[in-house]
Amino acid sequence: MNGKNIARKYPIFSWNSKIGENSLALNFSRSGGADCDDSCVLKRSGICYAMASQRLYKALYAKLERHENNGFEWVLKTALNAIEENPGDFEGLEFFRFSTHGTVPNREFSTDERVALSRLGDWLKGNNIAIHFPVETREKYAAILDCGIQPRLSFQDRINGSLCSPLCSSVTAGVRRQTKLDRIGDARKIAGWVRKTGKRAVICPAIVSSFVGRKRKITCDQCGLCSSSKVDTVIYPMH
Repeated sequence: MNGKNIARKYPIFSWNSKIGENSLALNFSRSGGADCDDSCVLKRSGICYAMASQRLYKALYAKLERHENNGFEWVLKTALNAIEENPGDFEGLEFFRFSTHGTVPNREFSTDERVALSRLGDWLKGNNIAIHFPVETREKYAAILDCGIQPRLSFQDRINGSLCSPLCSSVTAGVRRQTKLDRIGDARKIAGWVRKTGKRAVICPAIVSSFVGRKRKITCDQCGLCSSSKVDTVIYPMH
């Protein structure tokens, strides 16, 4: 069963065309809500694309609110129950994206939450499914890593932080008032700076393919670079 059909059958999950046919997503909260740390530049400036997009879809926003109200542990255990009771429905997945909207709680995880997240991560890794788990603080990064999942720390547009950090990270390039091609150009400059430090940097192919108008856009399940610990920095042209 592909990701779109899984999300229809098991509404705890989400899906969108950008992540690809053989991908699935799991969200815990609203973007820009209490779980999103105030240190996030995109939240403070009000230019987070996830905050803007969630308001466009009433069903999505209601779902994010429901997940936030029911809690982190409830979302994890509901997802695990669906997988463990119906494993055949989840065969063929290649990519799993945590937090296309929102993020994990802005606090220390409980023991039950850590156990549930570790179980989900073990299942994903045991089935060779690539995992992308972006977070916005070092504290959340450490908590996810402690559960056995490799996260990616988002520095938003704080280029120097990404250049100096030894952690798997991501950074945004450009601003919306620029043309899409100019944003790609800025991303290439940042990639050059990162590579001069000896790190491996990539520009998100999915965003680039959508910006240049490719008929067959690259999707996350085809790429998977953001899930690799061998990629130090992923650069996202502002979108």
